[in-house]
Amino acid sequence: IHARQEDIMKAINAVFKKSLTCNGQTDLAHTCLEVAQELVGATFGFFGEVNSEGTFDTLATSGAGWDECKKLPSEATTVITGMEIGGMQFLPLTDGMSRIFSDPASHPNRVSSPKGHPRITSLLAVPLKYDGSIIGQIGLGNKQGGYNASDQEAIEALSVAIVEALMHKRAEEKLRASETRLVEAQQIAHLGNWDWDIASNQLQWSDEMYRIFGVELPDFGGTHEAFLNAVHPEDSEYVKQSVNGALCDKATYNIEHRILLPDGQVRIVHEKGRVTYSNSGEPARMVGTTQDITERELAQQNLRESEERYNTLFSSVREYLYSVQIQAGQAKPVLHSPSCERITGYRPEEYFA
Repeated sequence: IHARQEDIMKAINAVFKKSLTCNGQTDLAHTCLEVAQELVGATFGFFGEVNSEGTFDTLATSGAGWDECKKLPSEATTVITGMEIGGMQFLPLTDGMSRIFSDPASHPNRVSSPKGHPRITSLLAVPLKYDGSIIGQIGLGNKQGGYNASDQEAIEALSVAIVEALMHKRAEEKLRASETRLVEAQQIAHLGNWDWDIASNQLQWSDEMYRIFGVELPDFGGTHEAFLNAVHPEDSEYVKQSVNGALCDKATYNIEHRILLPDGQVRIVHEKGRVTYSNSGEPARMVGTTQDITERELAQQNLRESEERYNTLFSSVREYLYSVQIQAGQAKPVLHSPSCERITGYRPEEYFA
């Protein structure tokens, strides 16, 4: 008994240890299946879950079990994806009870195997449970001499570790996907975020912040002073006063200023931030975002300059120029040149009356 418990603990440790280096949940599923097979001496096995449609999706099958199958192991996974839950092999999914089938061929709920599938001489089927619900199953086949209660208890104990490892891996993948989407969104919007621990004076930047400021991680000091050194000298005092106002007077930190990149390029950024305070009322942390608005500001500047040039030319023409919009059958003046009264004898509002 002691040796069996030791084997189970080794298997559980192997699942958790190998899960750290598995590349995604599919890789983890194959690893868990291999550990389970080794624990009870199974020849082949499968590992899968119940999908949102209520059918069974295989996450892993063992290649050794498909040596006799006419399809490759990689294709076998496709064959048993979206399976209807029925037959003896899926009984644990219906009531949450593990099963040992010592003579599968004579079982009343036996379902014929796919053509070329290895003949099943014995089967151990154990449900996978999470948060009180049945989420999947692991099946292990063809142990020499058949399975016993000790094998069932071992896989039931291992199944807890398998589910925890799988859920942790999925949480990791979800977090990585979320972080990837955040990075992509920040790149598209030229928007970075920062976190300043005021007591330790440690300033953390997102990846996009480094791109905005044109520096690499090793070249950034990671302090508030390092940030101030990147602010355009003519805007430095304004930024300092704005930060102090947010820290000491709880003023809103929502400013635009210029930064000076290492290559001499000047960029314009919009920053927003908020301060959190300690129980004693001292500023403890300041977090916020920085967005590169250089292109927007340049576009607005170009528009203003274009409008000024247009208005200058429009005002200098001797002819009377105007444009109107037709609304509800009425002409509404949009713009007109200053020569209206000189040429028509009417002011614009009189001319269109």
